[in-house]
Amino acid sequence: MSKSIIYSPRQTGNPILKVITDVPLTPGEKSMKVDFEVSATCGVLFLSMKYNGLHPEYIYRRIEKMGKSYELRLLLVIADMENPQDMLSSLTKMAIRRDLTIVVTWSLEEAATYLTTLKLKSKGSSDKNETLNIQKKVGDTYEEQLQEVLTKVPRVNKTDVLGLSNHFKSFQNIINNTDRIEDLEGWGPTKSAKFKKVVREPFTVTEAVEQP
Repeated sequence: MSKSIIYSPRQTGNPILKVITDVPLTPGEKSMKVDFEVSATCGVLFLSMKYNGLHPEYIYRRIEKMGKSYELRLLLVIADMENPQDMLSSLTKMAIRRDLTIVVTWSLEEAATYLTTLKLKSKGSSDKNETLNIQKKVGDTYEEQLQEVLTKVPRVNKTDVLGLSNHFKSFQNIINNTDRIEDLEGWGPTKSAKFKKVVREPFTVTEAVEQP
């Protein structure tokens, strides 16, 4: 197994490459079907939401090109735009339909940490199928994907997400009714404020990487 995360030449200008410091990086061939290859069984597509808003067809082409090349297929999304909730909802549904595991990050540093951790876990395993266990933990249902996305908000746990889902019925309704969240059981002023901050405030991340 390579000790490096292999990256596609199309990602050469991606500022995330400067943030990944704990594992080596190696440029791959132009014919790579993914943006980052963590292992022989794990491929990652990187998507800037800002870029996706300008070129919504881009990610569909990339997913088609990737096909079933990897056992674990990840869509690593960086939320670098204001009011990302509608797009995030659409991307989550698309990921479920395409059998992708979606990972939403809120900064380049968080995205880099995720890739690094994934690589270190793969390097430390003698079981070639261990990388696949990460996918099994995420699950395939919409509810499980919703948990994976929302529990990335500080202080929000799986029980909180279950309560939100049961009360509001959909991701879009949750985002549209953040003013009512504090009234739910288990949601106090601090947790509610953090949740509102994540979904309402503009994201100040480096400009979207050009993804031809």
